[in-house]
Amino acid sequence: MSRVIALCAALVGAFVGLGIGNSAYAVTYDWSYVGDTAAHSGSGTLETNVAIGPATLTSFNGTFGGSAVALLPPDSVGGNDNLILALSPSIELNFSGIAFSTAAGNWNIFYSDFESSDRLFINDGSLVTSGVFTVSEQVAQTPIPGTLPLFATGLGALGLITYRRKRKQAV
Repeated sequence: MSRVIALCAALVGAFVGLGIGNSAYAVTYDWSYVGDTAAHSGSGTLETNVAIGPATLTSFNGTFGGSAVALLPPDSVGGNDNLILALSPSIELNFSGIAFSTAAGNWNIFYSDFESSDRLFINDGSLVTSGVFTVSEQVAQTPIPGTLPLFATGLGALGLITYRRKRKQAV
C-alpha cells in the first residue's frame, strides 16, 4: 500500500512540476524595414514577452542589408531600450528604439516625431535615413496552459480515491 501512495505522490509531484515550469509565452512577429536603399532594408522575426505593448524584445533575428542581425542589449546604440510601446493596431517604437548589429556595424531603428508621422529612422552612428518599419503577427502554435497538468493531476487523484474505495469495499 505504501508503494502505491509513494507512486501517486511522485506522479502528482511530476505534474505539479510541469505546471510550475511553464513560463509566460513569447509572441513571434515578422518584421521588415524598407529604407532608401537595399543596404538599409531588412526583414526577419522578433519575439516579445507579452502580446500587447509595452513589450520588451526578447529576440530579433533576420537579415539587414544582406547580413545577419543580432539583438544588442539596452543602452548599446543611442540609448536604445528594445521596447515596443504598442503592437496593435500598428507598431509603435519610442525615441530610444531597437538596437542590433550586422557585419556592417551597429544599428538603431527608432521613432522620430520630427515629421509628425509614423516614419521611422535608422541610425548607425553616422547615417540617418528615413524608412518604414512594419510588424505583423505570426500564427504560432498554442502553448499548453499551466492548468492542464494540474487538471490531469486532479483526475489522477480522483481515480486513486475511487480505486481505494472500491478496494476497501471488496475486503
